[in-house]
Amino acid sequence: ALHAVGTEARNWRGEFTGARESGVAAMATLAAGSARWYAVAGEVALAAGRLSDYGEIERIVGELRRLETKEAVGAPHIIASARAAQHLLGAGKYDLVDALLERIEAIAPLAAPDDPAATAWISLARSLRTDPAASVEMAQTAIAQFELAGDLRNACVVGSNLGDAFCQVGAFREAEAQLRSALASAERMGLVNVVAMSKANLGYALAHQGKLDEAVRVEAEARDLMHAQGDLRREGFTRLYLAAFRWMTGAFDEAAREAEEA
Repeated sequence: ALHAVGTEARNWRGEFTGARESGVAAMATLAAGSARWYAVAGEVALAAGRLSDYGEIERIVGELRRLETKEAVGAPHIIASARAAQHLLGAGKYDLVDALLERIEAIAPLAAPDDPAATAWISLARSLRTDPAASVEMAQTAIAQFELAGDLRNACVVGSNLGDAFCQVGAFREAEAQLRSALASAERMGLVNVVAMSKANLGYALAHQGKLDEAVRVEAEARDLMHAQGDLRREGFTRLYLAAFRWMTGAFDEAAREAEEA
């Protein structure tokens, strides 16, 4: 059910709350360490991350660690751990995230050799917790491995991340091309959350090439999508981007209003 969230521009908070609660209940009834248990754990980490419920993600990390000490683990364990690490970043728990990533990177060659999904999730998590240049490389690896695993949805998600990574190293033309491609894929698949993120990052790439009119239009669309989804954190940064872009065009009053809303 969680994978259906985001196919429409609607407020997600209630849906993620329900998904988190039903997922936690399901984990209590499933055999810990089963493939299904790991899959649900990853989805609960996603829902908890969107709700900024980082205590729930830390609880899952604790359960994953206990399982690792009791039995041999495989690709499902690696994937659930990488997903938990990814969504724990929002809490600023960098020591915990680093320790978790280092551990699964160390055991993956034995626990999940040649498993594209496991490689993809590790690469995605690591791309969010490394230097900008390495982030580009890791995001590209994640996209290739998701595609190899047949997971086009998450390949599209990381495609938007890759555009942002290009922005961080100043490769704005490459960022624009990547983000337009990710945006087209997200629109085709109905992934409105990815559409919103792609537009937010595309506005940034456009503004830094002097394409200010289009940057303002695209960023305003991203802002409105974030608002409709109830994603206050991301709505805040799109408003900051939009304030900067309006300031760059000389629309100072409008820039001030966006900054105040942010």
